[in-house]
Amino acid sequence: MIVKMKKVSIIVKSSWTDETLDILSRMGILHLAPYRPAKNETVKKLKEKITLIEKALLLIPETFKQKKEAFKQYTEDGLAIAKNLINRTEEITTLKADIKDLQMEYDRIRVWGNFRPEEIDKLKEKDINISLFRCREKQLKNISQDGSLHIIYRKGSEIFLAYVSKKDSQKPDLFEVKVPSRSLAEIKTLLKDKENQLSNAQQNLLKIYKKYPLLENTKNILHDLLNHEEAKQGMGEQGHVSYLTGFCPEYEIETLLKTCRENKWGILIEEPLDADYVPTLIQHSKFSKIIRPVIDFIGIIPGYREYDANILFLIFLSIFFAMLIGDGGYGLVMLVFTLCLKRFYKQISKEFTILMCIFSFTTMIWGAFTGLWFGMEEISLLPVFKSMIIPSLYIYAEQNNANIIRLCFLIGAVQLSVSHIWSATRIYPSLKAFSETGWAAIVWGIYFMAGFLVLNDKISFPGISLLFIGTIMIILFGEQKKEGVVNGILSGLARFPLNLLTGIGSFSDLISYIRLFAVGLATKEVAVAVNAMAKEFGFDNLLSFSAAILILVLGHSINLLFGAMAILVHGVRLNILECSKHLNIQWSGIAYNPFRRSEM
Repeated sequence: MIVKMKKVSIIVKSSWTDETLDILSRMGILHLAPYRPAKNETVKKLKEKITLIEKALLLIPETFKQKKEAFKQYTEDGLAIAKNLINRTEEITTLKADIKDLQMEYDRIRVWGNFRPEEIDKLKEKDINISLFRCREKQLKNISQDGSLHIIYRKGSEIFLAYVSKKDSQKPDLFEVKVPSRSLAEIKTLLKDKENQLSNAQQNLLKIYKKYPLLENTKNILHDLLNHEEAKQGMGEQGHVSYLTGFCPEYEIETLLKTCRENKWGILIEEPLDADYVPTLIQHSKFSKIIRPVIDFIGIIPGYREYDANILFLIFLSIFFAMLIGDGGYGLVMLVFTLCLKRFYKQISKEFTILMCIFSFTTMIWGAFTGLWFGMEEISLLPVFKSMIIPSLYIYAEQNNANIIRLCFLIGAVQLSVSHIWSATRIYPSLKAFSETGWAAIVWGIYFMAGFLVLNDKISFPGISLLFIGTIMIILFGEQKKEGVVNGILSGLARFPLNLLTGIGSFSDLISYIRLFAVGLATKEVAVAVNAMAKEFGFDNLLSFSAAILILVLGHSINLLFGAMAILVHGVRLNILECSKHLNIQWSGIAYNPFRRSEM
């Protein structure tokens, strides 16, 4: 249920501004609507400090993010620690890169042995030139030389050699290697020094990690200061009087009135105007909050004047989940995995656990109805599983595909028509409620048309009648306003071409539900293919048995993963796009975010 809001304006003396905002932040019930954006230097600096703290917090491993401790006042210590943490992290990254480069250099030149490059430079001054080469052994037979070749190292058929000659002598036609700039001893010393620096930096970083509570509380305090400053800058001002506007849940109005009387503030309470951008606060029931993990994951919220369709979405998403995954065996795996996850990870929310259990059970039920268990037909023929199969939905009988497609269209027609009936009940006794009922009739007419066009069903009189009746109701009642019934009918006739396009869109929406069949069938075929691959290896000996089991585990895991992706792509889409369009939900809302202090 979307909580009803009141628009509130509070008027105080300008000298009371800070005290007023302090009291309101402790109450935490008023969603502010600033008159102007806050752009002063104080706000800019606070945002920079918060960004710094948040960057530092992201660098701290989860294992160090334990119970918070309260720090009642803001100090620069938190910022200093954040800067130190970032600097130490960057230092460690640089040291690791340096160590990697030095190790690569060491591995590259160690074949030449431990010599001092400066000694080679001294020999050049005495007209003695030493060059380093790499080649294959067969290349040595065909080269002319003025100096002497000395093999330093052999690595298979590859030879590393030094060529000693006079300064102006011609070099052999081989791949020349640049003389190292440092000796192995120098590199070893540098490596040891860098590793010591890295060890010290890592030890220091661990100490900083333990100061996570101070960083977290510093961030909260900075956020409070920022919110206070933005609220202050966003207030209107007239002479010695300042004022602010916001939105308050209706059930909190009495609390706000009492505070205003105690502090001698002026207050105006009114209904929000159509032009007001009112925040949305959803009050969940025991059932509707189950789907919150999905809605929160997508990050959408209905507008204040739209619908809270969470229960409707929960019912149909459970059906979509079952049909898209399709396999009862996968449902059983998901149920076991969910229960184990809850057992070992206490932070998993209760809502998520219940939601996954519902999804798992509906998938198992659908798998039982269709006889699909891990893509193995043999399982469906066992007495217990066979007794649960609905013959017209048996997945291994190709003639049943039409029945499943017809069921998909039926589910779509039910969801879309329920959406219109729901919309009608919300706007009744407005005459437009009859228009919504007409759209529901159109949906069922389209259902019969889809059967005719896709499944070659016979065209039925009820289908044609519903299309005709729905069209008449939309023309008669779709544009009824205060101008009068006759004007509303004329407007309905004028709008008929646009409504015709909307009707075509509704046909497309209903056809979209065929994806439930298509994806479910694909899941089944992949499972069958995985089983066939495993059977080719056989289970005769340990090697083939191990290979077959590996194929089964990997294949079915990947198939289940693709099924989970299909839920987001197809299952959620049917609710958020197709169904929401028929509910007139635009998901244009902003979340109710009251002005309040951070929890310390």
